[in-house]
Amino acid sequence: MTIKNTQPSPPVHTSRIKILISLFLVAVTLAVYLQVKDFSFVNYDDNDYVYRNPDIMKDFNTESVSWAFTATRASNWHPLTWISPMIYYRLSALNPRAHHLTSVFFTYCQCSASVCHSQPGDKMFMEKRICCCYFCSSPCSC
Repeated sequence: MTIKNTQPSPPVHTSRIKILISLFLVAVTLAVYLQVKDFSFVNYDDNDYVYRNPDIMKDFNTESVSWAFTATRASNWHPLTWISPMIYYRLSALNPRAHHLTSVFFTYCQCSASVCHSQPGDKMFMEKRICCCYFCSSPCSC
């Protein structure tokens, strides 16, 4: 017995639209954020989260992940916010350029994933694209 796929395949132009939107988001993200490659860490909160935080500089293991899920350092509980600098530190130590460019990369990935998970026929297709463009260009996202 053969199971037929009853879902119609998306038109070819759907893939082209996604590619064009994705390329546009790359351009927006790079235009806004590429300048961060020359930035240093800031004294606003990078000291608590990165360069004066001995917990993120420890080995990345079950103990450190457990710490991330139980810590309330900087008066907040946000485990993924702790795990990200742990990973960045493993990849680049305390190199601000690498930290910032990794954030830029993840910002683009989030926007691009949103583009890939919707279809032009969606009721809110354009609204989703506008949100992606805003996210890619907003200083609060990186």
